Amino acid sequence: MEKKWVFEELVESDRDFVGLIAYALYKDQKHRLAVSLREQGKTEEEIADKVQTFHDSVIHSGHLSDYTDKSTKLVEGLVEEVEKELGKSFDAVLAQFKAENDKKKNKEIAAYKNEIDVIKKAHEKELKGKERSIVNKVVKFQVSEKGVFEKLWLWILSGVPSAVATILITAVVYAGALALVSDEQRQKVFAEVLYKMVGQDQDSIKK
Repeated sequence: MEKKWVFEELVESDRDFVGLIAYALYKDQKHRLAVSLREQGKTEEEIADKVQTFHDSVIHSGHLSDYTDKSTKLVEGLVEEVEKELGKSFDAVLAQFKAENDKKKNKEIAAYKNEIDVIKKAHEKELKGKERSIVNKVVKFQVSEKGVFEKLWLWILSGVPSAVATILITAVVYAGALALVSDEQRQKVFAEVLYKMVGQDQDSIKK
């Protein structure tokens, strides 16, 4: 009868990881059998016979599929664990990327807000300057459009020395009074003013 090798029965190629793990499981079980027999005090010949019997039973009883099934479960469990770890790593990297991206966006938003505030303040300052300029022009225009008496009154109230203001007000009052009296009385008033200006009264001049 042709001898069969367990390795050839379980492993299809050097990339058959399931088959390689299945063969490793077979070798492990055979090794543990030999160790157990040795501990029982069996001779090496007896151990070799028992191991050969184990080998033949695996080949001919269809137990090879048991090793393949166990290997498949181990590989699937390993792949699942790797996927979980990769998922965790990916989630961590994604969370870090998101946090850094949000931080960058917040900085950009803050910079845009600061820029907008600067532009807004500069615009408000410019508007206030234009408002003051317009108000000044309106005031100047209103003053330029006033009549002679209004300008004179504003000039008197704008800080002209009190002595000059008094003279001007007195002159205005005299002019108004003279307009209401007769020619004879007007001449007397002019004469009195003239005498007061030269510092003498009428009687002293007549003498």
